[in-house]
Amino acid sequence: MLHPKDVIELIVAAVPVLILLIAAAATRRRRVILYLAACLVVCEIGFFTLRSFWIDYQVAKKTEQLNQYLRKAYPDETWMIERKTGRQYDPYHLDVTFSSEPGWIYTYSVGGEGK
Repeated sequence: MLHPKDVIELIVAAVPVLILLIAAAATRRRRVILYLAACLVVCEIGFFTLRSFWIDYQVAKKTEQLNQYLRKAYPDETWMIERKTGRQYDPYHLDVTFSSEPGWIYTYSVGGEGK
């Protein structure tokens, strides 16, 4: 089953393509408009495909930033960093469990460099 965010994204992606297809049916320049619609579909597929890789790359960078911060803030401590998966969770919120407090989970939101 699709998450509501997925449904909204699909609708937003499909509307311009449908508008172009309707315009192609109503005008004489069908070939040009169909070409534009095909280019738009290829761009949208590329965007949705590359977005997950980009998020994974950003999360890896932010995890390393958080590790550096935790090493400075808690030098004698060990921890485990995880992130919640699913569309309803922000991928940039990282959950940290310290070995001295196994029942507690701390959520860090990592911003840009040094934040």
